[in-house]
Amino acid sequence: MADAKSVITQVMQGNYPPNWRVYYGHRGCLFFWSQRQSSILVILPKGVVQCDANDLEKIYWLYFPDIDRIELAQETNIESFDGDISTETDYWLDIYYRDGSYLKWWINSCFGDTASIGKSIIAAYRYYWQYNRF
Repeated sequence: MADAKSVITQVMQGNYPPNWRVYYGHRGCLFFWSQRQSSILVILPKGVVQCDANDLEKIYWLYFPDIDRIELAQETNIESFDGDISTETDYWLDIYYRDGSYLKWWINSCFGDTASIGKSIIAAYRYYWQYNRF
């Protein structure tokens, strides 16, 4: 299993394999932003790493070999005020582990289109299992 901190370090140094898909957080991100560092999400061949690059103790890791199933989930909130209606949809991944545990994995909107990123993670997960059946 790869070390999540080393994944982030490689990305921050710009020295990582071409098959890693890297997303950087933008200014509206909930994590701290600076010119040199930001939040990072990396889709790897065997998993996903998400972190606040300014606090390497806050690294979240999905390791595909430990996961039984991943599903994209969503919730839409509808609000009305003075005749105006607004909606907001939040996306996350429902992660079902092989050991029977469950995780609600939030996709931070600072990386862009959360539905698209969630679908990319699911596609990477399916690709992994298609070519790594035991």
